[in-house]
Amino acid sequence: MTTESTPEQGKLSLTSNHRLSSLGNEATPSHLHDCVTTMCSRAESVLLLISYQFEGLSNKWSDDVNWNALESAINEIRDIQEVVESYYNANKPAPVQGGVE
Repeated sequence: MTTESTPEQGKLSLTSNHRLSSLGNEATPSHLHDCVTTMCSRAESVLLLISYQFEGLSNKWSDDVNWNALESAINEIRDIQEVVESYYNANKPAPVQGGVE
C-alpha cells in the first residue's frame, strides 16, 4: 500500500489508506492488530460465502461471481501483507553509525 508517492508519467499513483481500518494509520501494535483483524475478517467472510457453493448451502453462483469473490479475498490477503510490511518499515530501527545494525 502506497501512502505517498510521486506520480510517474504513464503510471497510476494510488493511495490506499481507505483500505486501512477507520482507526487511522498510526504504526502502533494496537492499530496493526485492529487493522489486520478487520482485514482478515473480510477475507474470511468472502471465503466462507464461497465455501457454501461447494457444500450446497446456497444457490449456485456463476463462475464470474465466484472468480471475482476469490479475487477479492486474494487481494485482501495481499493488502494485509502490504500493511504488515508498511508497519515493519515504519518501525524498523535506524541504521547504526557505520552501517552496522
